[in-house]
Amino acid sequence: MKKTVYGVLWALLVILSAQQLRAQLIPALGRERAGTAAATFLKIGVGARAAAMGEAFISVSGDASAMYWNPAGMTQLSNLSIYFSHLQYVADITHQYIGLVKKLSSSDAIGISIIALNSGEMKVTTEVQPFGTGQTFTFTDLMVGLSYARQLTDKFSAGITAKVIREDLATVNFTGFLVDVGTIYETGWMGSKFAVSISNFGAELVSRGEIWDFLGNPVPNPEYQSFPAPLMFRIGFSMNVIERENNHAIVAFQLDHPNDDAEHFNFGGEYWFQQKIALRAGYKRNGPIGGISAGFGLVLPMSMMKLTLDYAFSEFGLLGNLNRFTLNLDF
Repeated sequence: MKKTVYGVLWALLVILSAQQLRAQLIPALGRERAGTAAATFLKIGVGARAAAMGEAFISVSGDASAMYWNPAGMTQLSNLSIYFSHLQYVADITHQYIGLVKKLSSSDAIGISIIALNSGEMKVTTEVQPFGTGQTFTFTDLMVGLSYARQLTDKFSAGITAKVIREDLATVNFTGFLVDVGTIYETGWMGSKFAVSISNFGAELVSRGEIWDFLGNPVPNPEYQSFPAPLMFRIGFSMNVIERENNHAIVAFQLDHPNDDAEHFNFGGEYWFQQKIALRAGYKRNGPIGGISAGFGLVLPMSMMKLTLDYAFSEFGLLGNLNRFTLNLDF
């Protein structure tokens, strides 16, 4: 009981001082880099559970969305896990994630993941036809990843994801190959975990295809500038603040350092009641984007599997609010 009280007090102290620490230790530098990376769909967070916790998730990641956040978290899964997440993004854009993880042994896991983003049909406009030419086009993104993780010791796990990405905008497209790596260290104190991950490491991306001038005529031999992928370095920490037989709660903190924006600090928490109902809340903000998030999860035990349904609501600054839904099957 005494450990639980100390843990709660420590967590509250960190949360209350988070803004002061951020102002002193994480200056708002790097915002001038905004918009300098390609394939930014890779920065859209995956999963309702992570979103509800303010995306402070790389040290938590106990489901198949770990392949996105931190592939080392795959070692925490059961025998077979199937995961589907849907996000209704801004401007009627849809974002889908599908993940499948299979444990090869008690310490090894392999998985495959897919991310698909689609804008729907949009009108083709020109300077002389601002209301449309009668033609339409679509903007789509696709990522397919293969992941492997291994528990190297009883406290340390590591994982890697190799992924192919493709982006299509009308007749212009690019294809790239990127790598994610991550680690998780379990300290043994109050269930605390320390995690580090690097996402989207790879060569610069160059577009190819045809473009037209403002009159609708094709531009011969267009030249395209190369752009880096949205490299992200994350450090996270989580711990149990309540540990009981049927109820438990965790808090998580995370520092994100992107190559195309300023650093930002995220934190969140999760409370489980009777191991069947979860309540979550968090905070993430990067400049004018983000804010408070909240959500819940329901576990429905079945004869041959466990079904988990998750929902998350997230503030998204001037762009409105986001809603995520997740379905997770554990066999």
